[in-house]
Amino acid sequence: AQTRRILQTVHLQPKGIVCVWPHFARFSDERPGRHNVLVWPMASGMWAHAAARAGAIGLFEKELATVAAMANASQGIFYEIYHSVTGQPEGGWQVGRRWTSCIHQTWSATGYLRMVFHGLFGLDFEREGLRLAPSLPRGWAGAQLTRLPYRLMTLDVRLRGEGRRVARCELDGKRQGSARVPAHLTGHHQVVLDLKA
Repeated sequence: AQTRRILQTVHLQPKGIVCVWPHFARFSDERPGRHNVLVWPMASGMWAHAAARAGAIGLFEKELATVAAMANASQGIFYEIYHSVTGQPEGGWQVGRRWTSCIHQTWSATGYLRMVFHGLFGLDFEREGLRLAPSLPRGWAGAQLTRLPYRLMTLDVRLRGEGRRVARCELDGKRQGSARVPAHLTGHHQVVLDLKA
């Protein structure tokens, strides 16, 4: 119930979740605070992952698409932070001056990768192996990860259908009882998941 309440009532700006809302008194959309109403992709990654895990695939999809669009607008480069209305790189105001949004930020790229690996594909690394609990948005033609290194193996993971319920899991063409890849495998393997909403 608490999760549903948070997902339904949290404030989202046009370009996604922000770290703090509303603007502090001395800031605004025209003069945003550096640690106030700006989009930090590392926080976006956590928010999107949480939304996917809670079954809010629409919220997950929107955050994933928004962060991808902001990076694509910069030729695939991830900036540190973005303006929450325009989506442009924005460093915000702090201690009386406007800062720049640093370029080539690995924590921003990592936030995006979290959305893909842990949200979209639902990768959950456990001691016994890799569990998959994907969240594939409606209308997508599917999704695929190729050459994913995992322990002593390389995986190609393909998602078909939509939603979160795994209707069928195949490992190297053989139907599995659950959506898991055992930890002891080596070499190259194909994983195909058929999903239903």
